[in-house]
Order: sequence, then structure tokens, then C-alpha cells
Amino acid sequence: MDIEKNSALPGATIDIKALIVGTQTMQASTNSLKAKLAKSQREIESLREEVTRARDASLLDALTGRTNRRGFDQALDACLDSLNTEDTHDPAAQPCLLMCDIDHFKKINDTYGHLFGDKVIRAVAQVLMDNVKGRDTAARYGGEEFVVLLPNTLLEGVHALAENPFRTIEGNELKKVVAKK
Repeated sequence: MDIEKNSALPGATIDIKALIVGTQTMQASTNSLKAKLAKSQREIESLREEVTRARDASLLDALTGRTNRRGFDQALDACLDSLNTEDTHDPAAQPCLLMCDIDHFKKINDTYGHLFGDKVIRAVAQVLMDNVKGRDTAARYGGEEFVVLLPNTLLEGVHALAENPFRTIEGNELKKVVAKK
């Protein structure tokens, strides 16, 4: 069959070889673009994961690996934002905050050195973490200061929570914890 003679337009000619070459060139370009798009999508996903890791790391204290002040502030904001107006009269719905610091910490650093002081901070952070659960947030607030946010916790529960870690910290058990670190 003669395509040139059967063309719908008088005088039109069709170069089949040129069409095939053009089609192959477009397919190659399309495949190249698909490969570049796939590579870009992998890079974007990698960057997203890196940003997520960096964001998560920015909320953690480098020494203890626990929530830092920024992370705590975000948890506190979220806790307060979640309170409903009807919650204001329900004591069980109110958040509580427990704050503590290590007494005479400067003396610990001066007497035993900063490396030992770091072990004490890590040990106190671990004791606090061992005593919180659920939606509670324990954080190193700064230096030797720690906070625990306790959403939906009655004051009696806060007293009970406060007693256990402080007995551990004040007692000889902390020596064992520091020795492990």
C-alpha cells in the first residue's frame, strides 16, 4: 500500500522512518524524564526523613536523650490547647506540673568533676522516665532542672509520682544507677 498516494491531504508525504525515529526519541526522552522524576522523588523522601530526624533531634536533650525544653514547651502548648472550656471545672481534666532540680549540683561538679555530674543528670533523667507513663512528658528543662507534665492527673497522683523518684534519687539506689552509666 502506498501511504503517500492514500494520504488525506493532496501532495502530503509521510516519511515513516522519520516518524519512527521521532517516536523513539520521544520514548527515550519520556523514559529519561521518568528516571529523573523517580530519582527526584527518592531524594525528596530522603530529605523529608532527614528533616523529620532533625526536627525530632531538636526536641531532645543531647546529654540525656530525653525531651528538652523546646520539646516540653511544645507538649505543654498541645496539652493546654486540648483543654475544653468545660474542663476548667473538672479537677481530673486539669494538667499538673512537677518541677525539680538537683540540690547542690554545683558542688557535685566541683567535687567529682563534670563527667560525674553528667552521669548524675543522666541517672536522674532515667529515674524520672522510669516513673512516667502514657501521655506524661518528662523533660530536662535546663542545667540540672527537670519537669514532668501530667495531663489529666489529680493532685494526689502527682504527690504519689513525686515520692517514688525522689526516694530513689535521695537514697542509695541512685549510686547504683550512676555506677551503671
